[in-house]
Amino acid sequence: RRKEKEEGRREKEEGKMSEMEEAGGSHGFDEAFFFTSNPHVDPLVPPFLTNAFQARTRGRPSALQLYPLLDWILGMLLPKEGEGEDAWEPSDRDVTSVLKSTDEDDFSVEALVDAFRQELQSFKRNRITFPYNLFCQFEEDEETSYMRHPSGVAVACKVSNMATLLLELQGWEARLQCASLGDGFSDDVRWVFLTMGGWTPAGDPDGLVLVALAIPPRKVVMAEELLDASKALHVRVVQLGPSEGDGDMFDDLATLRDA
Repeated sequence: RRKEKEEGRREKEEGKMSEMEEAGGSHGFDEAFFFTSNPHVDPLVPPFLTNAFQARTRGRPSALQLYPLLDWILGMLLPKEGEGEDAWEPSDRDVTSVLKSTDEDDFSVEALVDAFRQELQSFKRNRITFPYNLFCQFEEDEETSYMRHPSGVAVACKVSNMATLLLELQGWEARLQCASLGDGFSDDVRWVFLTMGGWTPAGDPDGLVLVALAIPPRKVVMAEELLDASKALHVRVVQLGPSEGDGDMFDDLATLRDA
């Protein structure tokens, strides 16, 4: 009976994850999730956004669990600082796989909460108010008015209300239809985070909504700096990124330039 119950739980989980993957790709994003502890927010967001916590077997986290859990999830998605100046080790994780891991038996959100409590105590002893800033590694980018991760693969924007959040979502949907992301955004951007609300000084969620959008790798057909049109008699189309068929493939612009 226990085995049947476990198999039923896994089938239900896989069904939810399948729905998440379908919803995430319906508007051009590889993934599109939103995180919130407030169930009243759910009907206000576009239907293509998947509620990340409803997809978890363990459901929504408590108010005390929310910040350390979100901080851990972002840590799994973003590159880690490596050795050497400006060296970053990329992450191969996506939101779907990270959410699956939070439902595994060996995952302990209590351990995250305990470590977070110790950090809060450290701030308290030093008479410093904990900032509750999930994007403390990010830097302001004047050109885009977004915050940018030092690795260059993630950007974040804090909005004041749901109307502005929806406008930003529409803007990113439109960018995916263009050859380049434009508006000052690098085509290296893999993650876009939109956040609304935050936490009270006591650490309670206050209208928090976090949207995570996975941007598909840009398929570069031709780079102007690689082609001198006045000398080119023939042009051969090449592609960067995943291949769906036979052809010349290059991992990045450097290998393409060498070729």
